[in-house]
Amino acid sequence: MSLEHLILGILKDEPLSGYDINKKFRYVVEFFWSADQSQIYRALYKMKELGWVNVQTIAQEKNPNKKVYSLTTTGQEALAEWLLQPLESQPSRSLWLGQLFFADDLSNEDICNLLEARVTQLKGHLKVLETRLGGYDIHTAAKAQKIAWKSQPTGVITLHYGIEQLKFQIKWAEDTIRLLRELSE
Repeated sequence: MSLEHLILGILKDEPLSGYDINKKFRYVVEFFWSADQSQIYRALYKMKELGWVNVQTIAQEKNPNKKVYSLTTTGQEALAEWLLQPLESQPSRSLWLGQLFFADDLSNEDICNLLEARVTQLKGHLKVLETRLGGYDIHTAAKAQKIAWKSQPTGVITLHYGIEQLKFQIKWAEDTIRLLRELSE
């Protein structure tokens, strides 16, 4: 039930509509967990059945009624229990790596082109994540989060993980491009 627990984490600070949960998911969680809007809404329905969330319908004049989700005591307990459990490492799923694995019939140049496109994509993601640090180094950002939120700087810590992971992937791809080009000479 990983998605449900991530949504509990998003809801722990404030009640949110499904639309706002989806937006926050895109900003806060998506660099380490992906889910589309329909998966989020299915998870919210399941969470309601489990008694983890309450749903309040708010009438709106010019828009459809809005459903706002908030944690129940049971939901808070489920989140606390999940946060304390060590989790098994899950195998990663990487479609582009599967593509690369089976690209042995392509020329080195074609593979390099795929990797260069990947580097461009990764650099774009990296720029987005680094922007979220607001120009601060990781230590300054972590201290600022701890002071501002009066809590552990877990948001900055996971953001730093995402940044370092992207940097590694970029370095690996660039090293691989150099290796393939050397092999072509």
